[in-house]
Amino acid sequence: MFKLRSQILTFLESEKEYPVIAAFASGLYPLLYYYNSNFTLVNSWEQLGFFVFCYILLPVVVFYLINTLLKKKW
Repeated sequence: MFKLRSQILTFLESEKEYPVIAAFASGLYPLLYYYNSNFTLVNSWEQLGFFVFCYILLPVVVFYLINTLLKKKW
């Protein structure tokens, strides 16, 4: 338990940026909100895959690319 706590504190106190985690968090909320609000309209795995792509994978890729481009020295 103490090891997990120290790892979490080390992560939170770190100066390193994690754009992938930010993108995942920003996409997870609308995905969960949609499925919570419209549970009766959920009807296929393809729909879930589409929303995972739009709300999770696409933001992760965009945040990663923007972070990579901004780190480069022009």
